[in-house]
Amino acid sequence: MKNEILKEYSTISQFAEKVKINRSIFSLIFRKNSRKPISFAQLTKITLALGYREEHFFSLYINECFFEGKPNRSRIEPFLIRCAELHCQPYMDQVLFRLGTNYSEQYWPLIFEISEKLVRTLNKNHIFILLNWLVKYNVNQKPEHIAIVYYRIFRISLGEDNAKNLRTALRFEPHLQAIPDELRLDALLQLTNIYFNLAKWKEVEGYADELRALAENVYFTHQSGFSFSTDRHPVVYYGQSYLQKGNALEHQHLYDESVRYISKYEDLSWFPNLDNLGHTEVQKFSHWAEANRLNLAILKGDHSVLDEYTAFLERHPHEIFPSLLTIMESANQYNFCVCQLLDKFKAFIMKETEGNYYGELFNLNRRASLYCRIAIYYAKRKHYEDAEQFAALALTLSEELNNTQHFRMLASLSVSYLSGSLEDDPSRSQEFDLQ
Repeated sequence: MKNEILKEYSTISQFAEKVKINRSIFSLIFRKNSRKPISFAQLTKITLALGYREEHFFSLYINECFFEGKPNRSRIEPFLIRCAELHCQPYMDQVLFRLGTNYSEQYWPLIFEISEKLVRTLNKNHIFILLNWLVKYNVNQKPEHIAIVYYRIFRISLGEDNAKNLRTALRFEPHLQAIPDELRLDALLQLTNIYFNLAKWKEVEGYADELRALAENVYFTHQSGFSFSTDRHPVVYYGQSYLQKGNALEHQHLYDESVRYISKYEDLSWFPNLDNLGHTEVQKFSHWAEANRLNLAILKGDHSVLDEYTAFLERHPHEIFPSLLTIMESANQYNFCVCQLLDKFKAFIMKETEGNYYGELFNLNRRASLYCRIAIYYAKRKHYEDAEQFAALALTLSEELNNTQHFRMLASLSVSYLSGSLEDDPSRSQEFDLQ
């Protein structure tokens, strides 16, 4: 570094004046014997003054973090944070390797603290290296902190692969009870969503019950003098606990039990401390309650509400996918006609969902399920070209989602209705092969 400075400046003193670092400090930094280690802030000033990229000297700075063989928190902490921000993983790897060799137990709390800082400010994927290190060296650490690490990994790992999400959930679940309430609220909400997408209704019920109990305890038993920050508005956790409980009962055909839960979330305007965001969430629950009452009527075979339902969907297009899914399930069971309804919303059904308040994975799973049921609907009516179109769309999307439930449904469709298609036109035997 000294040679590079002298290439551009006549003396070290001249450079020191430019970067506004005391000349005596430079003397100590570049002294051959008993030199002073350079701070990370000083490194940054020097690097930028020389016109280099900020990470230019990072490979050399690793030794400064372990000056005279001993790790130093004041240098390691800012260095790791900046490496993460600049996506310089190889340098992070080297620092963490050296800490893990001899100092893991001593420096575990520091790495935990750094990971908690970064999880709030960075693209979360860039802190995986810290979290995996914390998992590897978690001996003799606070159980709550270890559980938080597993929670962070759980949240970061969730994606569009249902099977992978399940594996992620199973790895995290043993640590659920050890995390703080504000994180457990979010974890329980995520778990209900994961199992909902997998159609594991008993698990949805169980986690919805647990979410409701925790939300009630947090927001009502301890509401005086008890506050913390959550990812979502507090009313979301409370309302979703009832909504998901009712949904799970509905999907188990327990319609009379399910309807009792709708009244619990259809009007949450009484919920304490509602701000603008809270009122928006309350309005969503009101829409969902209206849709779910119509759902239950449809699922019982009452297709007289179709006109009312159609008007609702025109007012609330975000509800088209989940609501049409219910309508198609009932139409297939009770054999009533919804061709006009499908024609009316066909343009919406066929396009990507944009600007929807539902999560992306929810939308994708609902769309794949809807395509499966539309394929069944058309096949039952011997509209084989339409059936093939939607079966192919469902298969493609289900492969992306790794949704085995849809694979089974499509295979069943091919077995049940292929024979009818072949009887009408034997030449179509190769076209309707879904397996």
